[in-house]
Amino acid sequence: DGAATDNYVSIDAVLSGAMPASGAYDDQSGSVAYQGSWQQNTDLAFFDGTQSFSNQMGASASFLFSGTEVSYMYVANNNRGYARISIDGTVVTPQLDEFAPAREPEQVATYSGLTNGIHILTITVLGQHDGAATDNFISLDALVSLR
Repeated sequence: DGAATDNYVSIDAVLSGAMPASGAYDDQSGSVAYQGSWQQNTDLAFFDGTQSFSNQMGASASFLFSGTEVSYMYVANNNRGYARISIDGTVVTPQLDEFAPAREPEQVATYSGLTNGIHILTITVLGQHDGAATDNFISLDALVSLR
């Protein structure tokens, strides 16, 4: 193109392997890619008995899925902070507050009305919390995609 000033090409992502089918995916699924420092713990109250959590600002978990709807399941608690939720790089929830006075498993944030196709849901630790919370942790219990 005559308006271009150089010959660079950028790659945003490389996708390989089979696309996950519709359904529920545990936080330990190979369909979830973690960046930064995350920990895991177990409890029968969690989906498939596990959850992942982080309080490291900027840490993220990304889920590659195909469909028109996705749900993010998390565990609210008194040490939870804010998460930013993005789909395909667009912020859909700038500040999801995961605080609760006591542990509340199976909290769900659902995002529907997506075009039927391949999407990436990203959950990012903001490193901030509500004044009543004791820390900035966010959790990932499971993800559910629908076509």
